[in-house]
Amino acid sequence: MAGLWSTSGCDNTSSVERKVRPDELPAAGMTDDGEGWQSAPFPAAKDCGGSGGEWIKLKGKDKSEGLVIPHPLGRVPSMILSYLSFHADGCGSTLGAGDMLVIDYVDDREIKVHNNTEEYYYLRLMLR
Repeated sequence: MAGLWSTSGCDNTSSVERKVRPDELPAAGMTDDGEGWQSAPFPAAKDCGGSGGEWIKLKGKDKSEGLVIPHPLGRVPSMILSYLSFHADGCGSTLGAGDMLVIDYVDDREIKVHNNTEEYYYLRLMLR
């Protein structure tokens, strides 16, 4: 008896992409030690709910959009940390995990990520 198995494949990449312009990351910069890059700083406790810097908008999969974010490292990062928040200023953030933040690719100039959940988040990236 022969059996036929069919799988749909597991393609979690986003087909629609938006390139984030450097001017959309006004608080981005190298870390103090010059070894890493961050898309925005963490908010100070006194700034939560205030007019702190805005993290990157990360839409849910119902509005599926991969984000291509430039970085100035000039090399492929050896460490990628993502922080997600429901607040634009990053207050109440947590590390991104699982489908909340999927890394599609990273190279010496940019990183492409997408959110494979139904939620809408704000993103901070830390690359080293």
